[in-house]
Amino acid sequence: MNPSSHKRLFTLSATFNWLVGLILFFNAGLLFQIFQVTPLPTETPFLRMFAGLVFIFGFGYYAAGNVPKTLAPVIRLGAVAKLAVVAIAAYEVIAGSISWRFMVLAGAVLVFAVLFFKALKSVH
Repeated sequence: MNPSSHKRLFTLSATFNWLVGLILFFNAGLLFQIFQVTPLPTETPFLRMFAGLVFIFGFGYYAAGNVPKTLAPVIRLGAVAKLAVVAIAAYEVIAGSISWRFMVLAGAVLVFAVLFFKALKSVH
């Protein structure tokens, strides 16, 4: 990956996080309905705390696009956090707590995780 690829990747990832964070905070039901995920979330305070973290991580990703070598620890943390989200999503689907369609959303997160690891390889 070259510097312009890093910039594009992390700007896109930041934008994704900001949008998802805002949607989860203000109207998670809409996101879940669009992807036909059931059941709809009911634990609003916990969902909003998670949404806040998702949103905040976006700032780290945006900054990483400007200085990826310096912010490699942020990229690494983001990649691992994204893998954790995917693993937890898979666990909840397997446990029957949420429909399999949730993995469509988790799939997007997985793509970013893989790209983050690829970006890390290119900055070292």
